[in-house]
Amino acid sequence: MARITGTYRTREIGGEKIRAFVPYALPPKRPVLRLEGALAKAHTEAAAAISRLEVAGTMVPSPAWF
Repeated sequence: MARITGTYRTREIGGEKIRAFVPYALPPKRPVLRLEGALAKAHTEAAAAISRLEVAGTMVPSPAWF
């Protein structure tokens, strides 16, 4: 089943028609986003890696050095 993730809107700017994709807000409400299986595992690993990076960032003398 394909999920519709947003809409296209057309605007005229400076005499030119522009078509833009406007995504729906995240997280989706219908159907609710569910993290299960491999996706849940990847999310947990990514969150842990970001936490480790945050800790490492506090240990360096300056962000430029890091």
